[in-house]
Amino acid sequence: MASTALPISICSLLVSFLSFVFSVHHWRRSFRPIVSVMVKTHQAGNVSIAYDLVVLNSGTLPARNVHIAAEPASLNAALGEDASEENKQRWLAALDRTCPTVRWWSN
Repeated sequence: MASTALPISICSLLVSFLSFVFSVHHWRRSFRPIVSVMVKTHQAGNVSIAYDLVVLNSGTLPARNVHIAAEPASLNAALGEDASEENKQRWLAALDRTCPTVRWWSN
């Protein structure tokens, strides 16, 4: 009886340790900020449409120092070939800023 108790104890200790490592790994993956960015229509008229850039955090922790980046080729295609450099800088001013903290809010 004593000869089988030690291997069973070692196996149960190993299973417990692996379970702990697995739990910590999944806990770290689940408790993190998940940031999403979307464009919403603020106001629309017959001459122009005003948009809002909305930054959402659907994770459980606040996101810090969020910086939004976009590929220049995609932006140039979206803005058009005839957009002036001054207008591009005004339109893309939101992309040059860093949000210090994005918290999760429930409505």
